[in-house]
Amino acid sequence: MCELHKTTLRDCLKRHLTEYFSHFESHKPANVYAMVQQEMEIALLKTVLAYTNNNQSEAAEILDISRGTLRKKIQALKEFLS
Repeated sequence: MCELHKTTLRDCLKRHLTEYFSHFESHKPANVYAMVQQEMEIALLKTVLAYTNNNQSEAAEILDISRGTLRKKIQALKEFLS
């Protein structure tokens, strides 16, 4: 587990990806970029929405995206954000 303030988000992600890749033996994983991007976006949106008590205007401001863009992302990922 990555401890807050003792490691960077990048280092935490690198450690988890290294562990993920260690589970593959004779075959190569596929679509890793898209998978990581989606997983990061889901975690980011869930965390920021929880932080703002689901206030989309505040969440969009924190994320520095428009409220419309946030709503599109929520709609596209709604099955993972429940």
